[in-house]
Amino acid sequence: MIGGLDAYEEDFVGDMQIGDVQLRLVKLCSRCPVPTIDQATGAPHPDWPHEPTDTMSTYRASEQMDGKLTFGKNAVVVGGEGVVLEVGQEVAAELDF
Repeated sequence: MIGGLDAYEEDFVGDMQIGDVQLRLVKLCSRCPVPTIDQATGAPHPDWPHEPTDTMSTYRASEQMDGKLTFGKNAVVVGGEGVVLEVGQEVAAELDF
């Protein structure tokens, strides 16, 4: 978790610096179905087989991704390859509108 950003503001982050590591956030990530699967049984819950996807799709469908539900972004390392990240490191995020 990265503090200091408003809810869903990660959609607009272009570059991030974490210690000596620089990341470029390159595209929105479409949501996979794993959150709908009960990890203990390997199957969706019979009472709500498509949750939380159904609820999130009411406010997280992305026009940029043809209406797909998005959550987070894919990133590539552009500097600091091989550096170990640690919990608690300061993160600088540059918004890119």
